[in-house]
Amino acid sequence: MPALIRKGISCIVSSNNLSSNSKKKINDLFLKVGKTIWLKNENQIDKATAVSGSGPGYIFTLINSFEKAAQKLGFSKKQSRELVLTTILGSVYLMKETKKNPDELEKLIAVKGGTTEVGVKYLKNNNIDKIIYKTYISAFKRAKTLGKKN
Repeated sequence: MPALIRKGISCIVSSNNLSSNSKKKINDLFLKVGKTIWLKNENQIDKATAVSGSGPGYIFTLINSFEKAAQKLGFSKKQSRELVLTTILGSVYLMKETKKNPDELEKLIAVKGGTTEVGVKYLKNNNIDKIIYKTYISAFKRAKTLGKKN
């Protein structure tokens, strides 16, 4: 879906027979919808589908949950949307511009005894990493199944 606004990412696999000129033409074509990554083999395509192809759906699900939680705290729908989207976009841009790892930025904001530290601990204690990994694995398995059908 981000490709609709030229913010997508396309993963491409090529044979060894592809000339550098042809590779450049293919790359230029896919750059019209966002970034490109050249992968080593077809198996990586199914993995990329699980991470990035399905990723917007996961992000929209998280945004929906963040907005609902903000509304339960007493914010209007409009306020919730603005708070959540601005927080997400600002965080992404900060990470891109500073080129810092998410762990580094997390440590900077989650000061000892603070509100962020408590929230982050809650996420980690409830296996956020495992949930995300299992999400990717389930989508990867489905991508492989769909690939076999085609």
